[in-house]
Amino acid sequence: MTTYIGQLDDLDVKPAPYQTPKTVFAGTGYTAEGVPQYKKISVKPETFYDPVTLTLNDEGDEVLDNMFDFFPLDLANRGVVGFSHKLTESEKREKVIAYNKNSFLDPSSNKIQELILKYKDILVPTSTFGLINFDLNNIPQSFIKIKKEDITLVSLILPIMPTPSREIFQLDKNKAQQTVQKNVKTLLTQRMFNSLVGCAMLLTESDFVASQGIQSLNKGIYNEFPTLLLREVDEIVNSQEYTYFYNLMKYYTFVNSAS
Repeated sequence: MTTYIGQLDDLDVKPAPYQTPKTVFAGTGYTAEGVPQYKKISVKPETFYDPVTLTLNDEGDEVLDNMFDFFPLDLANRGVVGFSHKLTESEKREKVIAYNKNSFLDPSSNKIQELILKYKDILVPTSTFGLINFDLNNIPQSFIKIKKEDITLVSLILPIMPTPSREIFQLDKNKAQQTVQKNVKTLLTQRMFNSLVGCAMLLTESDFVASQGIQSLNKGIYNEFPTLLLREVDEIVNSQEYTYFYNLMKYYTFVNSAS
């Protein structure tokens, strides 16, 4: 996709609005060479914060929760579970996701291996092998919560049920917040932080950090990030995932009364 800085879509005739800690800008158009043109507008910028002090607020949670969906096993086979959980090599190999209330756990560790062996009949229900069409309303609950250990084991043999799927989604949100807090070095509004967390959920941490959009943002350049990010992800994600990135960038660039 060929776009100018400030465009979220190649049909946009004006760059998207943006704000800095002191000023709000509205796009007015492009020069013949494609250089974005802006004007200052008399709108007070939102408050900017150091990212390390921010967490998702209620609005951010709602925005990201609206991205959540229940996906069956075919996505696990592609290395993705739920909306955004990218399977690690050990999760793929062991066909298990393990976690506690705070973080994901390595399924290849001695502790988790012992638990996998102990609960093998739940995690690998032999009666289901050979089935092609699952009735999603009537399949075994292929996960186990071990309260004494505060550990949940989720089998990747069958579609993941809503309860563990939502818990995995929440852990992915927590991990994405940490990625933004650790790697974004410029001041952000709450809205910007929320949208960046959404992006970090959909990318590996290394891809997030290496993206031209984040590198530009870390130089304090606020208007380039949406376009640069969309250019990059257009090359690596499917159309559904691209739509989520696009909506996150619409959210990132929203400015009250910008015209």
